[in-house]
Amino acid sequence: MSDKIKISVVIPVYNVEALLPRCLDSILGQSVREIEVICVDDRTPDGSGAVLDAYAARDSRVIAVHKEVNEGPMMARETGYSMARGEYIFFCDSDDYLPDGALQSLYDAALQSGADITAGNSVSVNRQGREVLRDRASRLGNTWQSYMTYILNWGTPALWGCLFKRSLFEDTGYTAIPHMPFSEDRRLLTEILLLSHPTVEPLRRVVYCYWANPISTTRKKLTDKAVRQQFGALYGTYDFIEEHTGEFTHDNDGQMTRWLSLYIERGVKASSLCKAEPRNAALLRFAAMRRNIGLKGALHTTLCIRVPGYGIVMNSLRRLIRKAQGKD
Repeated sequence: MSDKIKISVVIPVYNVEALLPRCLDSILGQSVREIEVICVDDRTPDGSGAVLDAYAARDSRVIAVHKEVNEGPMMARETGYSMARGEYIFFCDSDDYLPDGALQSLYDAALQSGADITAGNSVSVNRQGREVLRDRASRLGNTWQSYMTYILNWGTPALWGCLFKRSLFEDTGYTAIPHMPFSEDRRLLTEILLLSHPTVEPLRRVVYCYWANPISTTRKKLTDKAVRQQFGALYGTYDFIEEHTGEFTHDNDGQMTRWLSLYIERGVKASSLCKAEPRNAALLRFAAMRRNIGLKGALHTTLCIRVPGYGIVMNSLRRLIRKAQGKD
């Protein structure tokens, strides 16, 4: 292998022993050979650490980092990108995998465009193996502002499926919060966009396979603690945006209102949300909802609050539609 490392792949690892080999095999089998695969074992309780050691023993491109204490995915990613030596950084979740040629396509597009971020499409793969396209590239645009607008309007804030110039992570001091189980991708990507103002190159090719893991953190049952954590994380990003620019206030309010609407539909009481964060009360006023998410969204949320059983029925319908689409 050449001394030049083209891509550093960063993988936080926790409790994924059964799925980890598929992830690593898909990366090590890529046509781009000049890579390093930085796997950060976040003090996993299962045998994932041993899997990493076995791969590292037979392939020098795999770097197994074993943390002494569990700190969560945000800190694990920071450990990984702080060690990276490649021209570019690619983030991968340990239960996901890459299609053939993914890294080569991203790398070629990045070199041709010179963009700071090259963002491809993905597919969501359910337990039956059905693939559903998650189209990001057609909505991104080529500027950091267009990427920010995309995220704030229900676009995926996921780090995966993107190639980042390593220079974006040098001397930046991005936020890394221990044990942040929600929206950690959103916070890091938001800071990259607002602090570094990167150029963007959308790539309309599937470069990532997202495994719709039924036991992942984002799919666990809602609890009061989980709701507080989620909105604490969301408001952390919300406030960061407002502190750095007033350009996205309407979209920022719209995103937060949509999250409130979704949680209320799922059965969380509006009064509980307002108690957890007093600013939610203003966003849940009908006039504010109409301004931020439109009349249809405002009416739907109001019905969820005031009509017993309406939200449960609508959320069940939403789940049935997602299942029929192969998303769950």
